[in-house]
Amino acid sequence: MTEHVRVAVIGGGIVGCSVLYHLAEMGWTDTVLLERTELTAGSTWHAAANGNTFMTNPAHMRLVLHSMDHWERLEEMTGQPTGFHHVGGLLMAETPGRYDELMRIRAIGAQNGIEYELLSGEEACERAPIMTPEGVLGVLFDPKGGHIDPYGLTHAYAKAARNLGARVMRNSPVTELHPRADGSWRVVTPDSEVTAEVIVNAAGFRANEIAALTHARLPMMAMQHHYIITEALDEVAAMDEEFPVLRNSDRSFYMRREGQGLLLGTYEAQSHTFGENGIPPDFGQELLPGDLDRIAPFLEGSMERVPCMQTAGIKRVVNGPFCFTPDVHPLLGWMPGQRGHFVAAGFLAGINMGGGFGKMCAQWITEGETEEDMTFADVARYGKWAEGEFELARAHEMYSERYKIHYPSEELKSGRPMFKTGAYDRQKERGAVFGMVYGWERPLWFAPDGTEPEDIYSFRRPNWFGPVGDECRGLRERVGILDIQPFAVHEFSGPGAEAYLNHLLTNRAPTDKGKLVLSPMVDAGGGLIGDFTINKIADETYHLTGSGALRGLHGRWFERHLPDSGVNVDDVSDETGGFAIAGPKARDLLGRLTNTDLETAAFPFLASRAVSVAGIEARVLRVSFTGDLGYEIHVSIADHGKLYDALLDAGAELGIVDAGSRAMDSLRLEKGWGRMGAEFTRDSTPFEVGLGRFVKLDKDEFIGRDALMAAKQAGPGYVLVTLEIDVDDADAWANEPVYAGDTIIGAVTSGGFGHFVGASIALALVKPEAASSGNALQVEILGHRYPATVADGAMFDPAGERMRN
Repeated sequence: MTEHVRVAVIGGGIVGCSVLYHLAEMGWTDTVLLERTELTAGSTWHAAANGNTFMTNPAHMRLVLHSMDHWERLEEMTGQPTGFHHVGGLLMAETPGRYDELMRIRAIGAQNGIEYELLSGEEACERAPIMTPEGVLGVLFDPKGGHIDPYGLTHAYAKAARNLGARVMRNSPVTELHPRADGSWRVVTPDSEVTAEVIVNAAGFRANEIAALTHARLPMMAMQHHYIITEALDEVAAMDEEFPVLRNSDRSFYMRREGQGLLLGTYEAQSHTFGENGIPPDFGQELLPGDLDRIAPFLEGSMERVPCMQTAGIKRVVNGPFCFTPDVHPLLGWMPGQRGHFVAAGFLAGINMGGGFGKMCAQWITEGETEEDMTFADVARYGKWAEGEFELARAHEMYSERYKIHYPSEELKSGRPMFKTGAYDRQKERGAVFGMVYGWERPLWFAPDGTEPEDIYSFRRPNWFGPVGDECRGLRERVGILDIQPFAVHEFSGPGAEAYLNHLLTNRAPTDKGKLVLSPMVDAGGGLIGDFTINKIADETYHLTGSGALRGLHGRWFERHLPDSGVNVDDVSDETGGFAIAGPKARDLLGRLTNTDLETAAFPFLASRAVSVAGIEARVLRVSFTGDLGYEIHVSIADHGKLYDALLDAGAELGIVDAGSRAMDSLRLEKGWGRMGAEFTRDSTPFEVGLGRFVKLDKDEFIGRDALMAAKQAGPGYVLVTLEIDVDDADAWANEPVYAGDTIIGAVTSGGFGHFVGASIALALVKPEAASSGNALQVEILGHRYPATVADGAMFDPAGERMRN
């Protein structure tokens, strides 16, 4: 007889056991974990198992804090020894850029209750006498850090889960997975068969084998990673206390005590995959051959910082596979296009992350949402385009540059370009520096003649600061052209389309053809998960334009809530291209290419028209994300390049300028407008970020309505404000703390320089009592607190006259 369970977790490493425990803790005990051989037999058993909270993503930091909390408690909870060495951690900086990174980490830690200590090189040597202080600009001490026994920790999670009623089945490789009509799965092993309402793919570097059983694939690759353990060293043996775990990213190594010797790991430049064409079926709890020549240059770098390494003998070389995704973040969430298939894979640092991320997986499964916004780790952030060569190229880049400084505005280069529009080559000729959105290239900024078209990153004002300023001023004073192909466009059609949109969105779908409506989309808890322009293009047919980066997440959400009949949803993003034109001469420019009456009386703000533009069939929307007079011109992707040429030619006499996405970001900051992924996240409701006017609580039931009614009655926990900061060379980016006196009362959500208004601007969520215009606050940027004033509305055209007239 086939057994029935609510959840079958596949994979018995640290992540799988953590998910099983957290499910049981939340009351889901009718669960089973199926492990191919023995617990920890994948990457877990050979992990160096260091832990730290040195994160620049606040949600990631909080989840690691949850893991650390379990490191301290699990042994007492279960009686299973975990071998936790709570010795703290040291993160060194030897370059100015790295020191700036330390300051950002310290600021984010302060918002999350972590009291990092900033030490000099000499003070760090007092904590870790084996290191030398020369050339060290600063060191952060992490009071939460340490290291743990990965075998003991994993078994502690498994035991805690079993104590609550969950089951663990070892030597039970999953050989078949069959979807059932009700959304459940038939799970087959050599000795058993289980029907599971939900399967969780936590199979580590074998996760793609499990995904393949469901006819899916995950963009991840197993990479070989080395660490060494030295022979006993007199300098180590002489220490009465264990020193903190050392991390020197500038020299690309981590180090801690191991017995009377040292454990040292590195991420070498010459990265190597493992199982690129499939993990060998007989590969089990074993290691790969070591290759000291590959890591020798980094060993030499460690010897300069830790001199006793110069005479250290090598006792053991550990080379084992770990998972790398295209951005190093794991792959979590419901597999797009399938029911009942949850992914918990792609973890590089599962020991450090497993506790907190395991909890999020369990919340997602049992409650439908998570307390933290997990967009950054959602499996749906990648599409099929990320498979194959792209995932391989990115895995090599992310491994070899693991310890590189990663900046807030960074664009990774490997695996690109994937998709290019018809305008790409001419944009490149005109100096475009490109980024990527969901596989598509898009201009970030345009380098003028004599300027190298290359990003030079910095936490301070980067090399594109001046050119982006020229783009912004050219648009505000004349007219600019911005590529909008990366926007996502979903088409909703059928007799039930209007009712379905009214169920999905907080605003009412337009009833008249040619009418535009702006609307947020929230989850059941009222948190923002989308921000759209709704365009009724024909009877029973609508286009939703939204974030390109969230295209996969939105598509999955639409599919999940799709009624049984009456509505079709199609992602037409790859078939659609276009440009936005904006500025005081935008109407003049468009008028040179069409016979359509563009005066406001005939073509008002928030209207759309089917228009012939330069002989190209187009759908023109009277909207603007720059806050200026503007139009979005949507065309077939086949006409994208032709439209670009026509706009440039017609706009030459008007002084048209190319403007990239970084200019658009500066311009929307001047208007105080949020965007998805920054101000608009699951952590906020529409009422907190200035979108309350687009929430129609008086319409029929929609997703999140009850939560939003309660939120409106309770009042906002935070309010979005615009801050003008008195700073010279380092603008805010995001996640900087906002102070009133010595109290943190909020955080920056996005920041930069408003080139037209000539001010350093930040949007921030602050407590309501601090949100009054004119209020004097402070923003901490790279270790210094700068005066900031709450602006009285938008800093550019606060009445919105330019975009409406």
